[in-house]
Amino acid sequence: MCRQYDQCLDQAIARGWPGFSCMKCGDFKPMQKDPADWIEDNLLCIGLLFALMGEPETKEKAA
Repeated sequence: MCRQYDQCLDQAIARGWPGFSCMKCGDFKPMQKDPADWIEDNLLCIGLLFALMGEPETKEKAA
């Protein structure tokens, strides 16, 4: 993801764009993150999914 993503998203919404791609942008500036930061983000996303969708039901629970 680009460091300017938030600003571009605001602009896309304001201009009514159906979407945009960071990879095609001439000002694309990739974010630099430590691997531990990526893992933390991943775990937080998984936690959010569990909070929104609940724990997945297994066959043992259904029986």
